[in-house]
Amino acid sequence: MSDLPSESERRLRAALRAFLSHGVWLTIVFEMTVAMLPHLDVGGWGNLRFALLGLFAALAIYLQAGTMLALARGREVVGIPEVLANGKDVFPRFVWLLLKAAFLFIVFLNVVLLLLNSLGAIQIEDQDAAPTVAGLITGVIVPTKFVLAYWLPWVFAHQDFRLLPTLQAALRMAWARLPRAGLFLAALLLIPGAVLVGLPREAPLFVMSAAMLVAVVLDWVAFSYCVDVARAAPARQGPENP
Repeated sequence: MSDLPSESERRLRAALRAFLSHGVWLTIVFEMTVAMLPHLDVGGWGNLRFALLGLFAALAIYLQAGTMLALARGREVVGIPEVLANGKDVFPRFVWLLLKAAFLFIVFLNVVLLLLNSLGAIQIEDQDAAPTVAGLITGVIVPTKFVLAYWLPWVFAHQDFRLLPTLQAALRMAWARLPRAGLFLAALLLIPGAVLVGLPREAPLFVMSAAMLVAVVLDWVAFSYCVDVARAAPARQGPENP
């Protein structure tokens, strides 16, 4: 008999690790704080809001790095001390990877916007186009999370912080596992993201917060599942591409 877990066992373990790990919930608290700070209408904050946003964003990224590494290294629930200790091991490399990925995403997004502008679908120069552009950006991010569901799990499972090779490996894995796990990951990543995007701008803050919390928690369930799969896959050796 094979020692590999079944698909149902993997999914259950991923959900339990995400819901029962104190380290994951600490990270979620900081992620939610970063997400909600811009929506808080508090007078007199001035530049303090931007300073707090930068501070909490840096702390959230540090905790994300520590949590992802902890989930990649073991199969048990993740505690807060483990997250804090792991963060310092990968934080600089994780930040550098995110910067490279952000640059690549911005280039891709600009190409899409210029193409749509040339086709007359949107007018970038028009000030009224800002909501359309913002909606387009969000509309690109949500499916991208699904397509690249295995990317960061692969990065942390194999401690490979190169950009292009890990993207290629993640896309290969996503395509190979699409028949087996496509619907499961779509339920975790696409549906909550679509609900969040579909909320009207005038939606109450508590409704937006609840939808965002559900989406963030399910993101961590998806990461826990994908990192379990990526850990079992052999790492492909390649040139030291950026």
